Amino acid sequence: VVGDETWNNFSLFFAKAYVAEGLLPEGKTLLILNMAVGGTGFQDNRWNPGDDLFARMIRTAHAVLSLHPDNRIVSVLWHQGETDAVLDSTYREYYDDLHDLIISLRAFLSLDGIPFIAGDFVPAWKEEAKSTYPIDEIICAARQALADLPITGFVETDGLTSNEGDVIHFSRTANIELGQRYFDLYITLIDE
Repeated sequence: VVGDETWNNFSLFFAKAYVAEGLLPEGKTLLILNMAVGGTGFQDNRWNPGDDLFARMIRTAHAVLSLHPDNRIVSVLWHQGETDAVLDSTYREYYDDLHDLIISLRAFLSLDGIPFIAGDFVPAWKEEAKSTYPIDEIICAARQALADLPITGFVETDGLTSNEGDVIHFSRTANIELGQRYFDLYITLIDE
């Protein structure tokens, strides 16, 4: 619970799986840096290196890392792309944008060897929106950008549900499963 609201975000369930697996050293605290901002993307100049949200993410991460010499980032969980689809990003644009973000993020934060994981859209929204927007191009571009970089992976969302009346966002039940899928992929990436 955050304030008066139940947090419905897959990263919380990833974190719970991380702790349950015994990966958090005793006496340590796990902090989730939730940098997501709904309705933003690369095409609206929010997440490219140098854009405001990218810069905010770098500043926040540096601030947290500087608090203690043992602080570290264990993974980057990325779930974005709907706005870029709505703004008609091409395969090449989205591929280049995501590829550049990963390379830049790793350089700015010294994250070589740290997993970067992204995931697919809500299946119901994909089905509804693909006749209007280049959904398949965005997803194919994301999969390929991740395949072309080390220590990255792509989470499939088959079978996951949306919120009732809110087809673009995952339901709480789906977020629980999505967090587990991200974690399961994370485990395979750190074991390589």
